[in-house]
Amino acid sequence: AAPAELHEARALRDRLAVAIVARSREDELVHRAAHDTLTGLLNGYGLLQALSARLADGAPLALAFIDLDEFKIVNDRFGHAEGDRLLESVARRLRTLVPEGVPLARYGGDEFVAILPGADAEAAQAVAAAVVAGLQAPFSLAAVEHLCGASVGVALHPAHAADAPELLRCADIALYEAKRRGRGRHVMFDAGQDATLRERAELVADLRAALARSDELVLHYQPRRPAAGGDFCAAEALARWQHPRRGLLPPALFIELAETTGLIDALGRLVLDRAVAQAAAWRSAGLRLQRVSVNVSQRQFATGDVARDVREALARHGLPGAALELEVTESVLEGDVAAVQAQLDAVRALGVSVAMDDFGTGYSSMSLLRRLPIDVMKIDRAFVQDLAHDPDAVAVARSIVALAQALGLRTVAEGIETPEQAEILAAMGCDEFQGFLFARPMPAEALSALLASAATA
Repeated sequence: AAPAELHEARALRDRLAVAIVARSREDELVHRAAHDTLTGLLNGYGLLQALSARLADGAPLALAFIDLDEFKIVNDRFGHAEGDRLLESVARRLRTLVPEGVPLARYGGDEFVAILPGADAEAAQAVAAAVVAGLQAPFSLAAVEHLCGASVGVALHPAHAADAPELLRCADIALYEAKRRGRGRHVMFDAGQDATLRERAELVADLRAALARSDELVLHYQPRRPAAGGDFCAAEALARWQHPRRGLLPPALFIELAETTGLIDALGRLVLDRAVAQAAAWRSAGLRLQRVSVNVSQRQFATGDVARDVREALARHGLPGAALELEVTESVLEGDVAAVQAQLDAVRALGVSVAMDDFGTGYSSMSLLRRLPIDVMKIDRAFVQDLAHDPDAVAVARSIVALAQALGLRTVAEGIETPEQAEILAAMGCDEFQGFLFARPMPAEALSALLASAATA
């Protein structure tokens, strides 16, 4: 070939090489923009693109919104690197649990989404059930087994939504309902769930406003008495919400809202401050009540400010630490146990006692429990209610009392409603009683009158 032709051929070759490299680079960038770098699944942007494309042809499909139930525990206990390895393992297992070719996405954090083309309600729920069952099996990473489990919410097109954002919203609502029912479940969306969620959002907004005003949130107190008899020796502070439209709401209707929306810290500080103030007022009035107990949520310990809040409240109202008791549940063992232990040690250094509430209903190990600085074990009402007719409840209650005695702890039985229950617990050696048999929760003024009448008797 002539030199001119060779030169032209080489130039064409070079241009083609540049074009191929540029196209390859462009394809790589497009892929990265639509895929999660950790798992290789679609990311949020890729999911919306894939879902919108499939919705455009109008064909029916289902969307399964998958959320891991216990992922945060792995992150807290083993670190984010181990959490990332778990997410990679979950992604690999998910590919085996859904039909071949189903688009999978890591929507964010520990949330995954599966697009199920052509699936009706029955087919979608079958896949969701397979995912729930498949993710219950442990994941073995570096000789450590992790149990995370999952909950799934399912929504259908076109039955529930016409576009991608609305379909995702419906599936997310169904997922929330699955979590609310106890996790490890799959739930199909229905319009009633949407109404419930909207009502919940309104209640959250009302709670935020109530915390800002604080006059709607009040405390009731349920007293405790020694098992051997005599005057009331302590009282548990219980939050109530005097809602302007719904009336007096018990804690079961708003404590969970506060915990899941980040309002529990403000609510916890408010309850602690008012309970300490009331305890100081009773002492100033000469009313005989040794301790007031206040419940502290596991989520409050996550901020690391419990000991500081207690110290400041005691100083603000001039109450000695020995007049206050904090009640925690076994859920505090789900997070950073060392951090919780350090905070409880700091609290006890102030003279404050610590009670393990609802003991026997959680899943704490004895080795972890032994490390926690506690003074009191409270026997859960679930065991107390069945004492008269369930030998297993008797055995559990007796074991708790024996364990507490071996560890040098006091025991309190709550939920006592009958003399027979009280007699059984007294025979076991339980130290204090709490329940409707002796007194229901009441406003501070009512308990003041009750304590005053006992003082003059």
